[in-house]
Amino acid sequence: MATIEAAVALDMTRAHVLKMLRTGVLDGVKQGRRWWVAETSLQQMLDERARWATFEETARIAGCTTAKVAEAVRDGILTQRDPGAPVPTVLRTDIPGLVEHLAKATPPWGATLRAVRRSTRLPSGEYMSQTRLAEIVAQVLGPCTRVTIARVERSPTPPASRDLLRVATCMAAALGLDADEGAQDLGRHPAALDLTSDDLRRLRKDSGASARRGDP
Repeated sequence: MATIEAAVALDMTRAHVLKMLRTGVLDGVKQGRRWWVAETSLQQMLDERARWATFEETARIAGCTTAKVAEAVRDGILTQRDPGAPVPTVLRTDIPGLVEHLAKATPPWGATLRAVRRSTRLPSGEYMSQTRLAEIVAQVLGPCTRVTIARVERSPTPPASRDLLRVATCMAAALGLDADEGAQDLGRHPAALDLTSDDLRRLRKDSGASARRGDP
């Protein structure tokens, strides 16, 4: 097989293929000034590559963060191919085990907000309802309904939608949580969602949620 064909199959540059041939990573022969790649060697490399997934791909499949993937490697749940490699990869067949572990170990992401809401009392002494929380969030974001609040609370991972991330950030502020500290879990800083410190302070003040919290 010509080196350019091998480069396309491996999704890399021809120069990289030539380097692998010279170093013996790929088998091939040199005829004159041209290198040819052994198809069996190329197929073995493709088969081996298919066994492994990057941290980013693993996180996408498992519905978690790359930090969780790294933690699973440390805990022995995932097998890492080469800890010193510039692009870390893990054994693809281990990913279902990670999914099962995450399902058992952690509640859905939105469950945290739901638990805090249910344990939060308003100045009137009543517990915070989804309807009341929607009314408070609407004062900053505009129309917001109980259905939207419920959708965020049922979300297994931080919402991919920017609009829902805005709602989630406002919910956190209205419930007396520090939205800045939670920025890593939300994946976006409040400022990146066009939410100002004044907006978040207003939500806390309007809800009065930080003043008193009942038992979960």
